[in-house]
Amino acid sequence: MDLTPGEKAVLAQIRVLYKEAGRDQQTKALTMQWPQTHYETYAAGYAGLVEKQLLQGLDAQRFRITDRGLSALGIPVPAPVPQLQAARREKGPVVLEVYRDLSPKPRRTVLSRLKGLFG
Repeated sequence: MDLTPGEKAVLAQIRVLYKEAGRDQQTKALTMQWPQTHYETYAAGYAGLVEKQLLQGLDAQRFRITDRGLSALGIPVPAPVPQLQAARREKGPVVLEVYRDLSPKPRRTVLSRLKGLFG
């Protein structure tokens, strides 16, 4: 894939952001790194990455790195979990259950508590 120098520079900045916060990023965190004199070049590079589908704009304040973008960054694309995807298609949202130990525990007596304080 042919990238312009501006796109390469923006991609390098996104690689650093990915290490800190993952796939979903704040646009402001990226644009704050751009020097004012080269802002237009970096903005064009960002737009080129969106056009090449390496980035996906979520809204005006956030963007997501696509699978193609992760590949371009040299980061392995996480494999989807097939069981959860099948469950989502069939039942809707998946609710994970949290295991808690509900077995009865012996109650401590007042005397055993005092032994802990004094002995």
